[in-house]
Amino acid sequence: MTDTAAARSAPGPAGAAAPDPRPPGHPAPVIETHGLTKRYRGGRPAVDGLDLTVPGGSVFGFLGPNGSGKTTTIRMLMGLIDPTAGTARVLGRPMPQAARTVLPEVGALIEGPALYGFLSGRDNLLRYDSADPTADPRTRRARVGHALERVGLTAASDRKAKAYSLGMKQRLGLAAALLRPRRLLVLDEPTNGLDPQGMREIRSLVRELAAEGTTVFLSSHLLDEIEQVCTHAAVMARGRLLVQGPVAELAASARGRLAVTTPDP
Repeated sequence: MTDTAAARSAPGPAGAAAPDPRPPGHPAPVIETHGLTKRYRGGRPAVDGLDLTVPGGSVFGFLGPNGSGKTTTIRMLMGLIDPTAGTARVLGRPMPQAARTVLPEVGALIEGPALYGFLSGRDNLLRYDSADPTADPRTRRARVGHALERVGLTAASDRKAKAYSLGMKQRLGLAAALLRPRRLLVLDEPTNGLDPQGMREIRSLVRELAAEGTTVFLSSHLLDEIEQVCTHAAVMARGRLLVQGPVAELAASARGRLAVTTPDP
């Protein structure tokens, strides 16, 4: 599902940001959770007591195998599902209570893009943007064209989306999240379905967005992807947070061991 924040809700009064107690030079977290938990009926927690801090201006990798709770966490952060317990703040405001003010500042690609197959790629983006009450219709076509160019879909923009490959659909979903400048970009497995060249292009785009001041939060089950593009990371397993911090520090503290067992000669 693609959530281009403003398509879900218009801005309105809710959840003012609390004063930041951190000293100057320490950016306030863009995402912060305390004890965040999601338990489904009759099963173990999908997310269990998550304490997560995503610094402003970072490219933050959310790493873990499939089923570790990454997408469930993202859905709670975006207000798509309610937590069973704990709290989450996005851009300094409580979620889901402040969704109406937070989501217009967030671009998101979650669980793959939801597209209108009978529409062209360009018309899909025009439709998404027209559903955003905060978007300027006077600049709509120019912004759609720019988003298509950024993800490398200009040449295929007039083809129907049902004819797109999986990788092209991923690109179109990412373009939808880029229709307007966002303070935060949330990407759930953004390189899914892409060939190596497409993966390199997405990594380059993520670095470009970060250089422009956008905080990027991306989930992946690929360690190599996180190492290549992220400044910070957190590792999940079975719904629990194992470790988080700057990627350089996590790599420096890692201790590997290889055991080889051979039969007796």
